[in-house]
Amino acid sequence: RTVVTERRVVRPQAGRRWARGQRFDRRYATNYRVVRDYRTYRLAAPPRGHYWARSGNDAVLVRDNGTVVRVIQRSFR
Repeated sequence: RTVVTERRVVRPQAGRRWARGQRFDRRYATNYRVVRDYRTYRLAAPPRGHYWARSGNDAVLVRDNGTVVRVIQRSFR
């Protein structure tokens, strides 16, 4: 639900729910971080050309071209 007020767009703060095949844009990821210590969170090593990103409490596996490959919900506490 997006509300437009006086030429400003106000987006909800809940964050985005990512799905496989979507284009990952970190501007819409809540609490965005690249996860380099993936073993700490029991995530598999990303294949070459991929990286893990944090969006809220979800771990998102992203290709270098920005496509979401996998989403693991509630990976972070």
